[in-house]
Amino acid sequence: AVEGIENPEELLDLLDQNDDGVLTMEDVPNGPVPVIRLLELIRAADADGDGEVTLEELQEVVPQITQEEFARLDRNGDGVLSPADVPPPPPDDFRALILRLFALLDTDGVAGISLEEIHAVLPEFPAEVFDLLDRNDDGVLSIADLPQGPPCSELERLLALLRAADADNDGQVTFEELAAVAPWITVEQFDHLDRNDDNVISREDLPPFGEGPLAHLVHILRHADGDGDGRVTFEELQALFPDITLEQFAHLDRNGDDVITSDDLPDPPLDPLRRLRRLLGVADADENGAVTFEELQAVVPELTQEQFDQLDANGDDVITPEDFPEFPRDPRNEFLELLRAADADEDGQVTLEELGAVLTDLTEEELEAVFGRLDRNDDGVITIDDLPESPIPDAPEVRQWLLELLLALLDEVVPKADPALDSYDVADVFPEAPSELIAHMDTDADWLLTESEIKTALEEPGAEGEGEGEGEGEGEGEGEGEGEGEGEGEGEGEGEGEGEGEGEGEGEGEGEGEGEGAPIISIGCGSISGAASDNPFTGTGGNTALMGLVCLAMAAYGKKRSAAQETA
Repeated sequence: AVEGIENPEELLDLLDQNDDGVLTMEDVPNGPVPVIRLLELIRAADADGDGEVTLEELQEVVPQITQEEFARLDRNGDGVLSPADVPPPPPDDFRALILRLFALLDTDGVAGISLEEIHAVLPEFPAEVFDLLDRNDDGVLSIADLPQGPPCSELERLLALLRAADADNDGQVTFEELAAVAPWITVEQFDHLDRNDDNVISREDLPPFGEGPLAHLVHILRHADGDGDGRVTFEELQALFPDITLEQFAHLDRNGDDVITSDDLPDPPLDPLRRLRRLLGVADADENGAVTFEELQAVVPELTQEQFDQLDANGDDVITPEDFPEFPRDPRNEFLELLRAADADEDGQVTLEELGAVLTDLTEEELEAVFGRLDRNDDGVITIDDLPESPIPDAPEVRQWLLELLLALLDEVVPKADPALDSYDVADVFPEAPSELIAHMDTDADWLLTESEIKTALEEPGAEGEGEGEGEGEGEGEGEGEGEGEGEGEGEGEGEGEGEGEGEGEGEGEGEGEGEGAPIISIGCGSISGAASDNPFTGTGGNTALMGLVCLAMAAYGKKRSAAQETA
């Protein structure tokens, strides 16, 4: 049975896009794998090699095809099949675009394709888009440039699109901005993304409850099911993930029947509230971002009023994203928000003076240190070019926060003998980039996170024997105690850690642990600086005080913003 779905008809309705009561290729017209299959068919049937396939040529390869079916494939109605009849890829799916280019050039993507090769078949393909897709900057597009990690959720894809397309960083993406990174975009595709019909795409258009396991599985089926039989084989998924391993496929094929179907939904979490939160997207029948008791009970008949009240944190009788607990943010999204808040003249650049107008509690020396850290390319201004590259927070208190959340989830995983977290688990506590976070932390590339992988990625070097939080003194040796947070300046909230001595107040200290109350604004400091270098404002180790200073500054700004919003 499908968790939260009472009968198979509901699942059919989700998949059956043309409402004809059956699942066929018509229901997956724009999935990357069906499109690749169509391009392969055109190439195989093109007897004279002119790039166009007539009905007669196609019937040589597929004798049973009819004139009516041929006309349906001939989307532009010019009487022949060609790459021009292939529907455009979704603008939020860069993987689909890269795979489309591989199919057009008839390559497996191992060796890579250059911009010149692309221009041979697509003369107007923008160089800017090529550079965006060339993630490793090696001058060619290859399977190495495909997004790593398990299949992304809709929320994660849309946030990545906003970062890529919002050229002026005003928090809104216009049709023109999106067309700059997705030239094939249609008005219909843009309108589909613009959920609130305000003619721009922004965070307000993001799905309010993210994407639950059911919708995520439907997305995989629609994009990878090449023959429309409702099942995805290893070979079909390999067309979407060329470097996928059998171990990764087995993770998605939960019942071990060698195909991915609707029967492969993950087991629901043991925590009843976390289980209910995953169903809010299904329950939001009118898609207004507010779930009533009746809506949630329609998909969870055993729902009690007490459970609903626990989810409804603000007691307004509906469940909205405002009722969710606060979780760590993707440092790239936070960086862009800070950039917008500090850019007083809206020229896309933040000067030292503009940053000082936002971070008013810092001394001149502290402000210059923070500015130097945020200005990754040392050009004297903070811009989008200084955006962090990784979703992993490097602020010690945020890393510790995420570490403890992920380790707590491991306690719920069954079997207990070898627990590991999948992307659905990670999304419960890091919703903005769960798949990419796994890609950065998953050392054995099985699309799962174990305790050792989590600790390796998030624990600070020399964490054992040190404490962090509010107080005075340094944590040394073993034993539990309280010590001050990493960095100089004023730290707020109590922190726990291992070390000797206790104290409260202001002062200097080092170490890490847990801070009481997560900062509203936090910046992944190491992600901003990149790899360690000779620059005293980059790297780690001896510069941990400066790292802490940046994080404290961002936290101070977040608290000011929150207070201002409450006053308003």
